[in-house]
Amino acid sequence: MKLQLFDYIDKSAELLNYYRNILEEISENIVDYLWDSLDNSVITNIT
Repeated sequence: MKLQLFDYIDKSAELLNYYRNILEEISENIVDYLWDSLDNSVITNIT
């Protein structure tokens, strides 16, 4: 019984880490996108 519990905790930790990495990737992409659009709007406002 104890082994199953630790196995379950281990799997949960793996899943959480997996989702955390995905969220990190998504948020980096969003930040990049926002910076790009900001750059573009600044450039179009200058010209």
